[in-house]
Amino acid sequence: MGKEKSRLYTAGLVLAIVMGGISLVLQALWQRQLALLTGNTLYGVSLVVGGWMAGYGVGSFLVMWFSQRLRRPLTFLVWVQIGVCALALLYLPWFDVMRGFPREIVWITAFITVFLPSIGWGMGLPLLGGALGEESLSLVYGWNTLASSIAVLVTDFLLLPVAGARFSLLIAVAIGVGVFGALVLFLPQREEKISLAPRAFRYKRGWWVLVLFGISGFTSLGYQLIYNRQLLYFTGNTIYCYGIITAVYIGGLALGSLLYHRWRGVLMSRLGLWIGIFQLGIALWHAGFPILSLGVNALLFPLKTGALGSLFVLRFFAPVLLIGFPVLLFGVLYPAFLDAFHRENREDVAGDTALAAGVNTLGSVLGILVVAFVWVDWLGVSGSLRLLAWISLGIGVVWLFLVSKRASVFVAGVAVLLLGFLPYQDRIGRMAAREFVSSELLYYREGAHGTVSVTRHAGGILHLKINGVGEVPTDYHSLRVFHFLGYMPFVFVPSATNILVIALGGGITFGSVMEVPGVQATNVEICPDVLEAGVFFTNYNHNVIEKHRDRIIIHDGYTYLLQSRGKYHLIIADATHPSSGDSWVLYTKEFYEMGRDRLSPGGIMAQWLPLHNLSSLDLKVILRTFSYVFPYVKLFFCNEYLVMMGGKEEFSPHMKGWERLWQSSRVSNDLVKVHLSFHHLADMLVWESTLPPLWEKHTPLSTRDFSPLQFSETRSYGRDTRIENIDLFLSQATLPEKTRYLLRVHRAFFAKDFIEALALSYEVPEKWRDEAWVFQEQRIESFLVASLRKDEGLQKVVQNTHPQKYTILRQIENYDRLFVGIAHALCLANEEKYDEALDLVQMLQKSFTNRWLSDIASQLSLHRKR
Repeated sequence: MGKEKSRLYTAGLVLAIVMGGISLVLQALWQRQLALLTGNTLYGVSLVVGGWMAGYGVGSFLVMWFSQRLRRPLTFLVWVQIGVCALALLYLPWFDVMRGFPREIVWITAFITVFLPSIGWGMGLPLLGGALGEESLSLVYGWNTLASSIAVLVTDFLLLPVAGARFSLLIAVAIGVGVFGALVLFLPQREEKISLAPRAFRYKRGWWVLVLFGISGFTSLGYQLIYNRQLLYFTGNTIYCYGIITAVYIGGLALGSLLYHRWRGVLMSRLGLWIGIFQLGIALWHAGFPILSLGVNALLFPLKTGALGSLFVLRFFAPVLLIGFPVLLFGVLYPAFLDAFHRENREDVAGDTALAAGVNTLGSVLGILVVAFVWVDWLGVSGSLRLLAWISLGIGVVWLFLVSKRASVFVAGVAVLLLGFLPYQDRIGRMAAREFVSSELLYYREGAHGTVSVTRHAGGILHLKINGVGEVPTDYHSLRVFHFLGYMPFVFVPSATNILVIALGGGITFGSVMEVPGVQATNVEICPDVLEAGVFFTNYNHNVIEKHRDRIIIHDGYTYLLQSRGKYHLIIADATHPSSGDSWVLYTKEFYEMGRDRLSPGGIMAQWLPLHNLSSLDLKVILRTFSYVFPYVKLFFCNEYLVMMGGKEEFSPHMKGWERLWQSSRVSNDLVKVHLSFHHLADMLVWESTLPPLWEKHTPLSTRDFSPLQFSETRSYGRDTRIENIDLFLSQATLPEKTRYLLRVHRAFFAKDFIEALALSYEVPEKWRDEAWVFQEQRIESFLVASLRKDEGLQKVVQNTHPQKYTILRQIENYDRLFVGIAHALCLANEEKYDEALDLVQMLQKSFTNRWLSDIASQLSLHRKR
């Protein structure tokens, strides 16, 4: 290879690598920004991805249809990439302009926004292939996609957590312009010309390859959409999880293409046969996906520990094991199809690559739109996956038929039998929905916006989940906070009539609001399938979905508030956990500002907050952000959760508001059941804006550009953050005594120190012991008794040195005389009081016939003799 040729080859590979990296960084950042405008829904994401892929396809076709001959094709491509970087800078103010557009215009402009720069990226492979030669196509594609895979991880794990979205884009643009500018100087002055003049393609010899390549693109993007849903059961629903899934998918494409480059000489001799075999492999793998998922789950589940590092390792291995093989084959097939078409068409490399890549890309656009907007809604995720497998089977059989008709018939018959008899229903999703073996699965639907399920656990507790993540349980503490959110804001705004409730879930909060006399409320819910699931919560939501279906709007809460021009007396946000990949934006400064601007005079905004899986640092971020927007804030402790309230003006509880609630018998019954009353508000108030802030001066704000909440999992995994959050409230010297006791009891309860919790509860003044306090006390007693039936809990009580331990054990003896008695005896034995312990066990033997009581008595007798 000559010096000029070597220089051109090196520059071409560097250009491919940098294009791959910069393009995926920009795509990831733009998708994040556009999701805030189109809504973080499957439809919105699919629209944006469809715009990217359409741009890639048009870019490929433009290379084919240029009306002039390029004297320096790679130099031209470099300048196009510099233009894309310049466009990226213009997009910074453009996204702000789009926020003022109507919803329909936003969707159109979002598509165009990603479509335009993608045209420049779509020109890459045809021009690079034409300049470097057909044998380099697989190598170029492999390095390009490998750089893209690495860029996804760098963006999600480094750039966004450290620099935020806007600064990350500036870094990517600066690197891109620097490298592309250097390539302009590095490229030789003479490059091989590529004929791009219009010409007639030999469709008679290559049309069938184009058709099959387009269908293959349809399936590959359809599979990717399904992967993003199915793998959430293994990886979770955070920004890290989506980054890992995307990186594994693109990395598999890269590895497959590089392997094809390595073995291209061998594969080219029987290319049609190999393409057919690989397509059959893809079909059969996905036909067995439900069974494979169970196997991978059984393999990885025992390896789970409380260490954060092991969590991310397992999150990486789950997608590698489940989709690594088919994605590797996708990577092999892409350059293989390009070679197959070029061999059949026999035109120049750039033109053939442009046409084939364009057809494949447009097939991909069609695939993601059809699967997202039609199939998943009609067939569910499992049915869509099986249909895609049938299409892959068809592609493979056609290829084999062209090679050997007899072999294709035999292989097709075997494959059809396998696809027909292998189960297609998702097993892992149903396992995640049930949670416990004894749970009863009442509802399960794989919809376009999520897999929604409802289960009934022991004691009749219902649990609604979306994609395997618990959202709405009906235990006492959850019902208490749902009703608090739905009713208590009226105590502060007694005349409130126009209400906005963001998120429906099981409809309990919205149902509470609609029971208040004189209310006109609107509910915004992102997932339409929860409306069907909400029927199972009729006993808790007052049948609100059937009675007020016309008041429920299917929309993304953030974008609805962005585009809304209405005014509300109350805005109630009952969103999911702040660390969730699609809910963090509902805890940002911009969201709170939109809420503040939509409030009528005297109105307030209320929002649910978790104590679990949220570090005290992240709780401080939310409190500081909320207080930054609302000058008057109150924070209420509601057993295992928090409720924030904020207003533009000072607000306080009014008895008039409480009397309004009490006018409805349904409302009063709800409040009595969960022990909520007017005087409880003072006991539950743990902080307000008139007190010193709970955060430090350096605590950051949560914004749409940079939100620490997106990355909070690294600070909370493996820890019970409820304890540290309660410690944050207990650190206040001004906390009322009853509230302090309430928090201390719950702190001990969360630490599973039930003896300490009950000791604190028993010592409070009699005037504090209302129905709510007694109910809480009885609950702790029941948990203590239940813990004594397990070795870990029993051991913890035995080793407990609290002076009131024996008094508490005697207090709860009526719950379970056997196990409480054994615990009492073992506590005595631990203090070497063997005579008393043996007497107690022998007394239990008179009432119970359990054989292990004799074993315990024998051991105590031996210790006494010693």
